[in-house]
Amino acid sequence: MRVQDGASAVFARDGSVFVVAGGGTVRLGAGDGVDVTQTGSVGPVVRWGQARIDLFDGLLGPDW
Repeated sequence: MRVQDGASAVFARDGSVFVVAGGGTVRLGAGDGVDVTQTGSVGPVVRWGQARIDLFDGLLGPDW
């Protein structure tokens, strides 16, 4: 997970991740991600492309 300017991005590398925000819950499977706005609105669950995964690798390091 990464938080910037009050918004969050959550990605599931393996297994399942449940994201609870703004009164709603979404389930991420391996390779899925979701953005959560500053107000807590959860965006749609999407399959992250390699470019976004690479961006997170660069920002968070190899152990995220």
